[in-house]
Amino acid sequence: MTKKRIGLLTLAILALLRILTAECIGAGFAERSGKLSIGSTKNWLMERNDAINMLKETVGGFTTEAVPDTTATETYKFITKWGSCTEDGCFNNPSGIAVDTSGNVYVVDQSNNRVQKFDSNGKFISKWGSGGSNDGQFTLPSGIAVDTSGNVYVADFGNNRVQKFSSNGQFIIKWGIYGTGDGQFIDPYGIAVDTSGNVYVTDQRNFRIQKFDTDGKFIDKVGSQGKEYGQFYSPAGIAVDTSGNIYVADSVNDCIQKFDKRMRFVAKWGSHGNAEVQFYTPYGVAVDSSGNVYIAEWNNHRIQKLNSNGEFLNTWGSHGSGNEQFIGPEGIAVDTSGNIYVTSILDSRVLGFNSKGRFRLKIGLDSDGNGQLASPYFLAVDSLGYIYVADSYNNLIQKFSSNGRFITKWGGYGTEDGQFNNPTGIAVDISGNVYVVDQLNNRYQKFNSNGKFIMTRGGWGIAPGQFKNPEGIAVDTSGNVYVVDRGNHRIQKFESNGRFITKWGSNGSDIGQFDDPRGIAVDNSGNVYVSDKGNNSIQKFDSYGHHLDIWGGYGGSNGQFKTPYGLATDAYGNVYVADFYNCRIQKFASNGQFITKWGKLGSGDGQFFDPSGVAVDTSGNVYVSDHFNNRIQKFAIDGTPPPIPQPPKNLRAFHATGGLSLSWDADPNATYYALYYGSDKSVTITNYKGGMISVRDDYYQKGNNTGQTYVYTIKACNSSGCSVASDMLTQTFTRVVFNGDFDGDGKRDVLWRNAQTGEIVIWLMDGHTIASTASLGTLDFNWQIQGIGDFNGDKKADILWRHIKTGEVVIWLMDGTSIANKQGVAPVGALKADVSPWQVDGIGDFNGDGMSDIVWGNGQTGDVTIWIMDGTNVSAYQSVASVASNWQVQGVGTFNDNRRSDIVWRNVESGEIAIWRMNGGSIDSISHPATAGENWQIGGIGDVGGDGYDDIIWNDTNTGDFYTWNMGSNGEVLGGSFMQRNVPSNWKMIGTGNFHGSGSQSKTRQDGSNMPVDTLWQDTSSGDVYMWGGGGSSGYDVTQGLPYDWFNE
Repeated sequence: MTKKRIGLLTLAILALLRILTAECIGAGFAERSGKLSIGSTKNWLMERNDAINMLKETVGGFTTEAVPDTTATETYKFITKWGSCTEDGCFNNPSGIAVDTSGNVYVVDQSNNRVQKFDSNGKFISKWGSGGSNDGQFTLPSGIAVDTSGNVYVADFGNNRVQKFSSNGQFIIKWGIYGTGDGQFIDPYGIAVDTSGNVYVTDQRNFRIQKFDTDGKFIDKVGSQGKEYGQFYSPAGIAVDTSGNIYVADSVNDCIQKFDKRMRFVAKWGSHGNAEVQFYTPYGVAVDSSGNVYIAEWNNHRIQKLNSNGEFLNTWGSHGSGNEQFIGPEGIAVDTSGNIYVTSILDSRVLGFNSKGRFRLKIGLDSDGNGQLASPYFLAVDSLGYIYVADSYNNLIQKFSSNGRFITKWGGYGTEDGQFNNPTGIAVDISGNVYVVDQLNNRYQKFNSNGKFIMTRGGWGIAPGQFKNPEGIAVDTSGNVYVVDRGNHRIQKFESNGRFITKWGSNGSDIGQFDDPRGIAVDNSGNVYVSDKGNNSIQKFDSYGHHLDIWGGYGGSNGQFKTPYGLATDAYGNVYVADFYNCRIQKFASNGQFITKWGKLGSGDGQFFDPSGVAVDTSGNVYVSDHFNNRIQKFAIDGTPPPIPQPPKNLRAFHATGGLSLSWDADPNATYYALYYGSDKSVTITNYKGGMISVRDDYYQKGNNTGQTYVYTIKACNSSGCSVASDMLTQTFTRVVFNGDFDGDGKRDVLWRNAQTGEIVIWLMDGHTIASTASLGTLDFNWQIQGIGDFNGDKKADILWRHIKTGEVVIWLMDGTSIANKQGVAPVGALKADVSPWQVDGIGDFNGDGMSDIVWGNGQTGDVTIWIMDGTNVSAYQSVASVASNWQVQGVGTFNDNRRSDIVWRNVESGEIAIWRMNGGSIDSISHPATAGENWQIGGIGDVGGDGYDDIIWNDTNTGDFYTWNMGSNGEVLGGSFMQRNVPSNWKMIGTGNFHGSGSQSKTRQDGSNMPVDTLWQDTSSGDVYMWGGGGSSGYDVTQGLPYDWFNE
């Protein structure tokens, strides 16, 4: 049925994970008997009319912000179209149908924006209407009715009005505008007339029925949103019998509701299902002269006949294109002789039956000839410019030239090789081979360019190489095939011969997870883009499934989506998205930077009725499968594309409070810049005209690591593509303010460094009071602080340094604010051969001898080594393990009874936390306490609970909340609580530690807490430094107005 959003709590610890993790499972399509009903495609049309789907949806793991609706940097112009049938007597999505007293049949030809009139034998008589909002024009009309005088009433869905005509199409009157008041409409759909000339209209998104006199004067209304008696959820068809009783097809509630002539509720029939007097999306309803009621069921592809009391009489129909089959039966009417007429909207047919349901005739011309399309889904372009279309409801692949000339087709309904059951995704490799997703056969098939069958791969299931309702497909330049395994919420990758390679993804709303994924595309660099329909986002991966980027969010602004479907990339790496319910195409740079958009709801040139697929040829022409308009539209950029910018020059770095500032020479042809940092991650910078750009901590580092070296490059970009990368810039800096007990009084002190001069200063603390300060001198910035620890066991903190160019390691053994000894540390083990890829990942006492040790990580191999220290000497060293690059050290703490330090890790892709419980240079055990969303970052580690075990402090970077995991002796999470809510973004937690000393809590803490850990904060806007004691409910000023050139991170 319509899409539901079900929030599930991941319950590792109830209070904790309610905050840090939440998964959403979207029921955007229904599985019946283990397989997807082809009829559930009606969900698309239903959801467009469904007010629930107008509510904002959130995407977990990233912030969704609309791009300002400024003028696009380029525009696209309409070139040509093909696929739909527009000649007299031919239909393009026939919806409503009615019969007059003479037996003439009136059909709403929805996507052609017209009404066609036929005699009782199906011979064409006349037509009227065109696209627009003037009198006699329509925008996707839906329902139709005829009164006893032969006047014709049309529900003009897209214009939110009713129009009245004579029997030959002469305009008489109109009424209605958009709104919720009496006589106003939001998506009027069905329409009926009683014997007195009163007009009844189903007002779909107002969830009601409105009654008017023959001139459009409002009389009465009934209904509201819901599923109780007299309530509706997307009311569709409507009919009135000779006694004035009213019958309404309540499509989403799967029932028929009956009212008397005074619009009082009488009865309700049906429930969800496919048995007798059960319904699956009833859309059309009609009544014969005997009071029998006929219901057209969209997703059961059948007609049911009931008596006036709702008792079953007869049924006929099934899915298909035969004479007694339907694909989306929508409108239904009965003439005075009891003959029944039905519109089958998705294959554009109108069929007539006798009173017993036997096929009688077909109204109008066939709409399934060569080149004619029935709900085209995705499409692809080969290197020669030929267009291949997945003609889903004809179960064909059709091939066209670039100007729409029909060339060939292949397929047909079935399960044999070369046959299809709802083909959706399509792709072409560089050799011209065509890959087709055969959705309801749960496979993909490979053909040559002329449609000769080569191979197939798939089957229903969850194992590698099996699928649940696959949808999109793409091929990279190496011939690897990527399939959107929609029902399993994952991507599968295969070799060109069908051999399985890998898979990624699961159901959810976190980064790298999917909720009903649909389209997929691969650029020339091998990057993979996936349209995540339920999360209204585009996700970007490398060819191995490693997450790179994400953008989107629910809405109609630039860069937002309402159910994104098909994707395509061009030669410059730009990404094109078929934004289904926004009825538009959006174009982005490869990093998600919005470029332009075009299209709106309608059937005119350049308008769309739910575009599903998009493709781009080598010349940059864009082809769109206009799904419910049953056509392909071709577009080209309007004007000359701008030249690709030159690579930026003079990339420079400047130390700044909170991180780093960068500058470079601006390029006048660039509309944005892509700054690449770390490995291959990037951030978009817009509106840069020169000067310095502040680089936030998110752009250079995650977690609480120190002494990190990052390489920056930058590309200048516009809609034509990006330049090559600039020269590389290497920068190393320290993130946190270090604190340790430098004078041995049991109270933590603070170590600062000036970002401009390199001066080092120590604050000796007495609780929140600065007892004294001292400068240790000034050092070259090639020397970076790596951490603080007691390396000689004298209960006084020492400082670990490293030279970023030579790799030299030096320890300052401290005595208060005096340097007792400066001693270099000779590299040992693996570092002796090559120090360059090794970084200090943490400092702690891993063997319990009272002296701090050093954890090293190799950024290239993932190897981890521990130096067991004795002062400035390495007394022992041990290779611990090798870890994948997506695991990073977050900090060091004690989470066991042996009082030895342990190492906290985090998977930066999944958010999973792991704790290595150490015994010297060996791992005793590993615990996996929980997983946290990407917006949650570790702010500090310390004994918040006062139980002797360190706890983990988390910061929600979206909301400013701070939350504590209370840890146990086995590295498990015992519980959690908020430390503080909604902390302003200018306040940064810069350290944790016991600044008050043991035994001093009762005297100094106003909240009565026995917590031995304080948190140190700085206001980055004013420079003020502040200390919170307890749970954050008591606090103390430390100093005010600390100058910006002192590192606070």
